[in-house]
Amino acid sequence: MTSYVVTKSKVKNLDGKVYHSRFLSGITIVISIPCTTLDSHILSQLKSRRCEEDKGVLYKNTELTVLFHALHADICSKLTLPGSVKSTGITGVDCHYYNKHFNLVFRVGKGTGSAARKIVSDAFKFMKPGTLRSSYELMLRSMGLKPKREEFNWCLNQLNSCLKADICVFVVGKINLGKTDSIRSDKLKVILNSAISKFTASKNESPSSVPDSQNNPAFVTPSSSMSVSGLNGFYVQEYIKILTKSAYLTEIANDKLVFHSPRFEGLMTRLRKKDALKRYVTQKYGKTKDGLTAVVLKTAADNCAVDAKTLFSVSSKVLKISDIADAMISALK
Repeated sequence: MTSYVVTKSKVKNLDGKVYHSRFLSGITIVISIPCTTLDSHILSQLKSRRCEEDKGVLYKNTELTVLFHALHADICSKLTLPGSVKSTGITGVDCHYYNKHFNLVFRVGKGTGSAARKIVSDAFKFMKPGTLRSSYELMLRSMGLKPKREEFNWCLNQLNSCLKADICVFVVGKINLGKTDSIRSDKLKVILNSAISKFTASKNESPSSVPDSQNNPAFVTPSSSMSVSGLNGFYVQEYIKILTKSAYLTEIANDKLVFHSPRFEGLMTRLRKKDALKRYVTQKYGKTKDGLTAVVLKTAADNCAVDAKTLFSVSSKVLKISDIADAMISALK
């Protein structure tokens, strides 16, 4: 008996995939909206409500990033109401920006198709950027910036365009949609159709003007960083946690793994020792055996370290320990 089942389906602009594994518990849902012009640093500041360090500084892509975060905050506030928690078992809603996708992450205690359907459909039901002007303006003011109506309209029109593009919906966990491929496929289509039926596109607004920030420099990622792609940033982050006993702070931002603590070069030297790296990978992942892919997919999704498009790709493979070691070695060159 196979330990996992993969189900795929596409309805209009929603591309869905479900990875069910008996080794997991609960489910995690990642909805990835394509957007090429956001900034992870600004998003991180907004998520942590730490806007003092750069207060009044207008980096490139600030306004659009603020509107995307306002969308996440509104969805989170509604999906975590007591009634929703009771019916879905949702335990948290998060967001991050990776691989040119804005990613909404939903962690759910109940591993059922009905819970997944309600969360996904409600998420799209509340994707109404046209209603977010007041929260958008409040967030900008908290950053010491002055909002402008015409710039909000421009951001709204950009977000509307992103929501019309192909959006990936990935579900991973212990979620049995049925005994046959056709039944599972039909149930996934029900989830996607439900989301589409609940979504109402916001109207584009005018007059609009390109935000001032688009003429400004982008936030400069610290030099103590390394470029990452796919899952290798997640793998290296996990290694650093073990190697430093979680004493070393890292963050995946703008497709780079950023090291916020000192002694970057010394840590990199330790990380690049291939024998120690391979020994760690064997010790951490060796006992998972045929559950390796499932564990990696769900942990990376839970940790906000990957987008749904990457999860789609990785879930089509059967990961081996050597794959993880090779990815880490490649990233650390």
